[in-house]
Amino acid sequence: MGHLLTRPRGRPKMKPKTMLGLFIKERREELGLSVHELADRCDLTESAIYYIERGDRKKLQPETFAQLATALSLPVEALFAKAVSPRKEEVVT
Repeated sequence: MGHLLTRPRGRPKMKPKTMLGLFIKERREELGLSVHELADRCDLTESAIYYIERGDRKKLQPETFAQLATALSLPVEALFAKAVSPRKEEVVT
C-alpha cells in the first residue's frame, strides 16, 4: 500500500544565511511583530522581509536600513554592524 505524502503548509522554515537576517528576524520576533506587520512599518513587501531575513537579499539600500531600524526601534548603526559581520558558521556534527 502506498504512503500519502503531505506538504507542509505555509512557508518552509529556513535558517538565515547572514547575521543581519538573523538579527532582524530575532528582533522582529522579540517585538512580537509578524512579517506582515514589519513589512507595513517599513513600506516593504512581505517577500522583501523574507528575503532579507533569509539572507537572500544581501545589498540593502541606505533607505531600507533606515526603514528597518525605525520599525525595529534600533539605531541604524546596529543594523549596519550586523550587515558587515562575518557570516555565522554552522557546526556540523
